[in-house]
Amino acid sequence: MQDPPNIEDVLKELDLAEELVNTFAVRAKRYWMGWGPVVGMPMILSIDAWAEGQLKYLKWLRAGVLEL
Repeated sequence: MQDPPNIEDVLKELDLAEELVNTFAVRAKRYWMGWGPVVGMPMILSIDAWAEGQLKYLKWLRAGVLEL
C-alpha cells in the first residue's frame, strides 16, 4: 500500500494545475482574437468563464488540503 501524498507535494501540484489553466486560457484567447470580434469574442468570454470555474475548483481543493 502506498503512503498518502505529502501536503506540500499536493499543494505544488495544485499550483501547477492553476498555472496550466492560466496558460491555456491566455493562449486560447490569443488564438480566438485572431478570428476577429464577431467570431472570437463569444469564445473568449467562454474561455474566461471556464477558467474562472476551474480556478474556483482548484481554490476549493486547496482549502480542503489545508484543512488536513
